[in-house]
Amino acid sequence: FRGSETGTSTYPELGFRLALRGDVKPIVHTITTNGDPGTYKAGDTIDITLHFSAPLALSPGATLTVTLSNGGVLELSPSDVSVSSVVSVPYTVPSGQDATGLTVTGLTLSDGATLQDPDGRDADLTRLPTGRNLADSADIDLDGIAPTVTSIALDTATPTQGGTVSFTVTFSEDVTGFVDWEDVFVVNSA
Repeated sequence: FRGSETGTSTYPELGFRLALRGDVKPIVHTITTNGDPGTYKAGDTIDITLHFSAPLALSPGATLTVTLSNGGVLELSPSDVSVSSVVSVPYTVPSGQDATGLTVTGLTLSDGATLQDPDGRDADLTRLPTGRNLADSADIDLDGIAPTVTSIALDTATPTQGGTVSFTVTFSEDVTGFVDWEDVFVVNSA
């Protein structure tokens, strides 16, 4: 059967009968990513892929909005959804975003928009895939919050003019690349 056909098939050797109605609306059946599981920092890009049960097209001038669990929003245009059953959209982690278990929480169309299969059936965007959403297929966390200095401790008990001064800088999380004097700017030094 094709998505637009109606009919019945009997499989006595398997003990069931399959009936297909022609009015079944296309749905999002899986949401995945090709990215590796792990933590993504600000500026990193994650490709999010929507797998529909049928090829779909978005009406001209319309927008399909994908809402993420961290409050992020992705907007797809008709050129992104053009008679395809698989739609990928990149999401760039913005600065300040922090989330555990990134997943898709909603799909909405702009006012007057349609998302239809070739037979004119509107997609059902009210049902997100249970057990097949982004968080089910990949363990993705966001850490778009830059580390901050939490303390600076002077290691030299009594610094002298012209002498070497050692200090310890503590950050809010592990950092890399903070290795030499070029990373420090000293104010009011003689």
